[in-house]
Amino acid sequence: RSGVSVIATAHAENLYDLKQNRFLSNLISQKIFERIVVLSKRSGVGTVELVADENLKGIYLPYLV
Repeated sequence: RSGVSVIATAHAENLYDLKQNRFLSNLISQKIFERIVVLSKRSGVGTVELVADENLKGIYLPYLV
């Protein structure tokens, strides 16, 4: 509530694996994250594959742009 933003990383193969992680799925269900960025290994290391909101709904899909 102090207005401080934090950037954090978590490692999973995809959103499905992320949701299967008990700790991370708990944080997601509490809507701790405002945005989730999925980076790709297929399209080049560090390439953005998806940006999702706190409900894991895709809000930026680069391959559709």
